[in-house]
Amino acid sequence: MKNRLNTLYKANLIGNKVDILPRKGKMTILFNEAVRSSETFFTQINADVFNYLDKINHHAFRLLFYYKSHINFKEDRRLDYCYVGRETLKVRLKMGSSTIQEANEQLTKNKLIKITKHMLERREEDYDDNNELIFDRYNNHYSVTEKMM
Repeated sequence: MKNRLNTLYKANLIGNKVDILPRKGKMTILFNEAVRSSETFFTQINADVFNYLDKINHHAFRLLFYYKSHINFKEDRRLDYCYVGRETLKVRLKMGSSTIQEANEQLTKNKLIKITKHMLERREEDYDDNNELIFDRYNNHYSVTEKMM
């Protein structure tokens, strides 16, 4: 956790370097207001997420932020979910399938996300021009729960 916070400090996203993590009590983190108020994309999540640090690992923490940052609330489509593919997550976050699966399980167990699974389905047309069976496969939908908004 200390390394992650200091990475944010080096990137000028927070204003204070973390030398020691407190064992008890609270810790103050000063966000760079210039970055937060700029026109660049910046994902905010409820501060209660820090209450789950002993229940979810850092991979789950990263996935939660990824899902939240890829929900487009400003579009008229009113999508309240991220629909990223597993292979995309593996490449972008440099995680393996089992790590992603374990992180998703931690997030759903703690009710931080909801996953709507989509299975492989047959199409109505059934066969293409080469007489091969046609299947549709849609990505799962990952919704961040209200308490993390």
